[in-house]
Amino acid sequence: MKDQFTAMSREEVLSNEGRKELFNSHPLITGSVLLPTAPIREVATMARKSCLLRESGLVFIGKSGVGKSCALEMIESTLREQFPRVAIYRHDTHNQSIPSIRAFFKHFLATVGHHNVRGETFDLRAILVNSLIDSARLHGERMILLLVDEANAMDVTDFDFLKDVYNDLAQENVKLVTILIGQDPEFSQLVDKLIRMQRLDLIGRFAIRIVPFRAYRGSHDLEEIFEGIDNQIFPFGTGVTWTEFFYPLAYAAGFRLKNQVSSFLSSIETSKPAGLKLGSEIPARQMFSAVRSYLTDLVLFDEPGMIVPEGAWEAAIEYAALTKAMAYMSARKGNTRIRT
Repeated sequence: MKDQFTAMSREEVLSNEGRKELFNSHPLITGSVLLPTAPIREVATMARKSCLLRESGLVFIGKSGVGKSCALEMIESTLREQFPRVAIYRHDTHNQSIPSIRAFFKHFLATVGHHNVRGETFDLRAILVNSLIDSARLHGERMILLLVDEANAMDVTDFDFLKDVYNDLAQENVKLVTILIGQDPEFSQLVDKLIRMQRLDLIGRFAIRIVPFRAYRGSHDLEEIFEGIDNQIFPFGTGVTWTEFFYPLAYAAGFRLKNQVSSFLSSIETSKPAGLKLGSEIPARQMFSAVRSYLTDLVLFDEPGMIVPEGAWEAAIEYAALTKAMAYMSARKGNTRIRT
């Protein structure tokens, strides 16, 4: 992907002035470029199959901080590339409940890009369904793929609404496929509520396959991520890798972030407070925060034979509150019920 700094030469980028100018726009800082990690590839493969077979009812759940929204963004990008004839919409569920049915329909109309929100509830529903039918026909496949983020914030009325749209589209021979992603255990509690209400009609359509979206585990996952940082280019066309941007001299002498994985993992153990129990799961949000802190803290130490200061990873881990997040995830694990 090209960016606004492609006119800069490699030498200009790696100069002190160039790096100062580009720092605030660096993808590792802004999060504008997503790395294709193993957990994301795993859920993207399942999403592709669901879309290919036109099967609704796929849900991905994960704990806070594992990168669910980033995963959904990459899933959306992948599916748009692989299924160009399918109308794909991403709907972000509001965590604060909507007080009226009309407001609910308006929210979905905004998702499909329709700005006509006048009329009674019946009119809004008809406008929404007709917009989806027209979109399916224009794209070429008689199918709508709806990606729903923050699905844990949904309620029974939301599922009833989806059922109505599902049935209305089916009457026009248009298939609605939904892929939900939400936080656990909140989403599991929502499914439990549907079970108690005996709403198997809603579960069967929209939540029959609940799949965990896992956090990072062990050196293999981290090596892939750190190596990705070593290989990603910024700015486009300059050949400057992300790691090289922060440590041009050390990088030229062979420094690679991938080789820091073992130090990172051992520092997690030494950084945790005495008596604190950690699980094996590493949350994406705090992990990337620690990496950003580590890379920026060591910029002044850049030299061909760079010696990483003692405690550098521990300081970055403490800044990112990584061990606290891991302990929190571990504590909640016993309360999480996952259905597959």
